[in-house]
Parts: sequence; structure tokens; C-alpha cells
Amino acid sequence: MCMLRALRWVLFLAALAAVAGEPQQAASQRGAHSNVGRLFFHDGISAEQLWNAETNIWFVPVRSERLRELQQEAEEIEDWESDEDEPEQSILIAVVDSGILSNHPVLRGRIAAQEDFTGEGLEDRSGHGTYVALALAQATPPTVQLLVAKVAGKDGTVHKDAFIRALLWAADRGASIAYAYVGFVGDALTHHDLCEAIEEVHDLTIFAAAGTLGPDVDVFPAHCDGHAVIAVGCSGPDGKPLPSSGRATIYGRCDVRLEPYSGE
Repeated sequence: MCMLRALRWVLFLAALAAVAGEPQQAASQRGAHSNVGRLFFHDGISAEQLWNAETNIWFVPVRSERLRELQQEAEEIEDWESDEDEPEQSILIAVVDSGILSNHPVLRGRIAAQEDFTGEGLEDRSGHGTYVALALAQATPPTVQLLVAKVAGKDGTVHKDAFIRALLWAADRGASIAYAYVGFVGDALTHHDLCEAIEEVHDLTIFAAAGTLGPDVDVFPAHCDGHAVIAVGCSGPDGKPLPSSGRATIYGRCDVRLEPYSGE
């Protein structure tokens, strides 16, 4: 029961934990081959912004006061302590992205496993995956562990076969949730293989980017049919979807703000 309560709480925070970023340029995606997609959101972030090598200062996403309030409210409702006769269990969340900066202090002790599907090496060269992982680490208790699957290199491109292999890897490792802010443009027929692969990992709930190409452009896997995929879009300060956002189930603010890591 404790694990189920924790899982519900993680789902409650899902729309807030990692939806942030600047819209991508539409032209670069519209011309892409259907088997090559790219990362969405967090276009305003870079690996260099997350760590200043000269000063050795690490940076983290700004945690809004409202996020702190929501965390406090949720903690009052959900009891994170295990029952005496129930062993504490970890929840595994997969970050299917560009890898992480492995030395970031916030991520120490939070990574259950890493795998590179790009041939580039495990380390994050774009900052995108690190940003997502940091947001999740800040918004969840230590019992939540991250599985890091690197599918995008420095240029942000993602090959569909690598993405599918990463999802299967995460599912085999026992992930309950995957954050995959990755998108491939096309239609259900073109991406039947991707949607079919997701059906095979039906125990894995996938939060997928709805894209920043507008509501009339379908981005996959966000628009794969099935309860296992939750499309995530971008909203403005008024809470309404941005004109550049794809159609989504949930929306979150799309901006990148960083602050130095204080060690707290």
C-alpha cells in the first residue's frame, strides 16, 4: 500500500515536476525524417548552464513557492512511512532523454542505473536530460530512484529504434513511470511500430511531449492511443495552452529558470 500511495503522489506532481522549456523551432522538426525525432521543451537550457566549471558551482531548477505548497499538502495526505510489517520499496522512474551530468550533487544516490543508446557515452552533453532529472529529484522523496536512458546526443536528435529499445530497457528494469520529452512527427500508421512497442510495456506510464509545433501537428508517442501515454503540453502564465503547444492531457509552464545549488 505504501508504494501505491507514493506512486499516486508522484503522478500528482507529474505535471509540475518537469514541464518547462522554450519552444523548439518548428521548421527543424517538420523537415525531419519520420524515424528521426528530437527533444522537446528545455530548449533554453545547456549543460554549461547547469555547472560553471570555472567556479565549480552547480545549478538547479528554481522551485516555486506553489510547488513547495503542493508538496506540503500532499505530504499531509500521504504517509510516506512504511507500515512496520511492510518493507520500504523504491519507485523507479525512467528519464528517457539526453543522459545526465553524473557528478551533479542533487543526483548523487538517486540513480538506480544508466544506459547509453546513442553510442556517444553516458554523460549529458545538452543539459536537457539533467534538467528533467533534477526537477524530478527535487519534487520526489529519496525512495524514488531514477533510471537514466540516454537516447539523444548533443544536437537533440533521437532515432526511433534507440528510443524503443530504451523504453523496453526501462520496463525490464522495473520502471513504473517514464518521462520521455521526445517527439516524432507523422501519423499513427507511420509510427505504428512505436505505439505497438508501448503497448508491450503496458505497466509503464509514459509522460510524453505533445510537441511545440502547434495543436494541428501530431507528435508521437504523445498521440499513441492507449491509457499508458499521457501527453504533456505547454501553457502560458494564464494557464492556457500556448499556441505553439501540441494537444495535451496536462499542461505546465514552459520556462527555464535556474538558481545556484545551495546544498539544502
